[in-house]
Amino acid sequence: MTEQLRADARHNRDQIMVAARALFATHGVHVPMEEVARAAGVGKATLYRRFPQREQLIEAVAFDVYRQLRALARDAVAEEPDSWAAVSRFLRDWIAVRLGLVHTGICEELPALLEANASLREARAEFFGLVDELADRAKADGELRSDVGGGDLALFANALVEQHDLPGPVQDEVRSRMLELLLDGLHVRNAPPLPGAPRRMADLEVHLPTNEG
Repeated sequence: MTEQLRADARHNRDQIMVAARALFATHGVHVPMEEVARAAGVGKATLYRRFPQREQLIEAVAFDVYRQLRALARDAVAEEPDSWAAVSRFLRDWIAVRLGLVHTGICEELPALLEANASLREARAEFFGLVDELADRAKADGELRSDVGGGDLALFANALVEQHDLPGPVQDEVRSRMLELLLDGLHVRNAPPLPGAPRRMADLEVHLPTNEG
């Protein structure tokens, strides 16, 4: 395969991922595959050649979401000067790209996807570890409230990503304002303790079905 063909194949796949994420978010994961191809600007044959089954496309979108979120977390840790700046950047970046399996409508499919795909389980576990690490470092440095964990950060981010009850421009501004208020509340200060225990990412783990009677 020539370099140009490889580049074309990568471009087509990227377009399919973007289109599928958007359509899953607005119409659910059972949107016709033909609509995905049309939105991606590729032929049906191209789509089916890469993803012969709908389940393969759903799985690829889930994996791509985790891949991008892992990259956001790694970049925040590597490029920010301190742990609080890393937490703040990670949450801002997450909200900006509006990524999440809740947002893409894949949550209901996730247990079956995780059971069938070890690579997806590993990607999810790596992402969970990175978010917990971000939270733990910020708490150890006295920057993040001690009664907050990585799972809380993820739940907050997903809640903001899902917020879509207002017109577009207003919605984006409100989402940004809510995030800054959230960060202000997460930063260490003399505040009353939160109810319950801080959530780690493991608390958000999907419990896979067993084959026991």
